[in-house]
Parts: sequence; C-alpha cells; structure tokens
Amino acid sequence: LLEQTLLAHDGVRQASPLTDSMMAVFRNNPEDVVEFTTNAKPGDFGGFAPKVFEHAKNGDIVANWILDKAVADVEASLGALDLAAGAPLCLLGGLAPLYAPRLSARYRALLKEPLDDALGGAVQMAARL
Repeated sequence: LLEQTLLAHDGVRQASPLTDSMMAVFRNNPEDVVEFTTNAKPGDFGGFAPKVFEHAKNGDIVANWILDKAVADVEASLGALDLAAGAPLCLLGGLAPLYAPRLSARYRALLKEPLDDALGGAVQMAARL
C-alpha cells in the first residue's frame, strides 16, 4: 500500500482515492511515509488493511489491485499445501471474513468455521504428526 502510494505520488502509477487518502495520513509528505516505514511494526502496517478493503468495496483500482495480489499470494501458499478435496480450510483473524469472498471457488468450497484459534489449530496439527 505504501509503495503504491509513493509511486502514485511520484506519478509512476495511477493515483486513486486510496492513495490520496494515504498521502493525507502522512501530511502529503512522502518523507513522512518513508520515515514511518523505518520504525513501523507489522501491526502498524496491518492497521491500514481496513482502509484498503473499504476503498476496494467502493471500486478503488489501487485497493483492488493490492487485494488481488494478496489473494493470489494466499492461494499460492494454499496450493503449496496440496489440500485434499474436501479438506477443511479455516481463515483466521479479523480480516478473514473480508478475504473469504475474494478466494477462488476452489478454496471457497473448502472454507469452514474455525473450531479453535490459530494456536489451538497448530497444536492439533502438530499432534497429528
């Protein structure tokens, strides 16, 4: 998101309401964006995710590009797991319900409600090994 915001600010990529709103967060100063990235923790970056989903819902081209890329990465990871047909797939975290409808039909068909949190699931998987 921040990369796309800076590229749009520099005229390299198309700007959008999302990139404009992100620049406003940083006082329309690209140096503030760069400074933020030097000290930010993962949760700081993740805090922008709801803004991306909100703009995507409104048809923002940059927001949809970011989410399409993220979903492609998630699906590539799922592909590496070589899930059996009918294997349960649970998405966890606050953004899970927002990602679920963006998955391809193959993975949406596997989606189930989680029975536990991520740690509980990891323990259950480890116990099966």
